[in-house]
Amino acid sequence: MERNSLFYEASKFDLSIGTFLGVHFGLGVATIEACGDDDQKRRLLPECYSFKKITAFGLTEPKYGSDATSMESFAVKA
Repeated sequence: MERNSLFYEASKFDLSIGTFLGVHFGLGVATIEACGDDDQKRRLLPECYSFKKITAFGLTEPKYGSDATSMESFAVKA
């Protein structure tokens, strides 16, 4: 079953479960799959796929709360 189908089907039963699956796979696992190095993928993904590890996403920034579009960043050459 495709992941998105899993989210939709689970949400029919309980929206909180669908939301959990969406965050775990859509934000956490997908980020590791796309951006993780080989070591991170090897160490983290098997346990994430089996739910032995659960990913999370938090977006609360000083001065901006959860408004990601207003966040600012800068770099300092060191």
